[in-house]
Amino acid sequence: MILQVPLTIALLLAACLGSLASPVTLLLLLLLPFSHLPKAFSLLISKRDACLLLLPLLFTVRNLCWVWAAISWGTRGIARARIFRLKLVRRLANGRL
Repeated sequence: MILQVPLTIALLLAACLGSLASPVTLLLLLLLPFSHLPKAFSLLISKRDACLLLLPLLFTVRNLCWVWAAISWGTRGIARARIFRLKLVRRLANGRL
């Protein structure tokens, strides 16, 4: 469970970078839902509910949301650090530390 989001990030990066060499590598994105199929089938056998076949899609959407949140959090953190440093440099230049 813990490795699902890093695996999603790795597959997204591999698909994006690989698409520069060959457009076929975008098919790597199809591996995301397939990684959850064994768990969905085992639950399908035990629960006997066909709605459980939607779990791979829902898990993939959840992982993509986590990836989006991590990227936006990281870029906001970098932007705040740069703004803070810029303000510090301006204060030093004006002699108002």
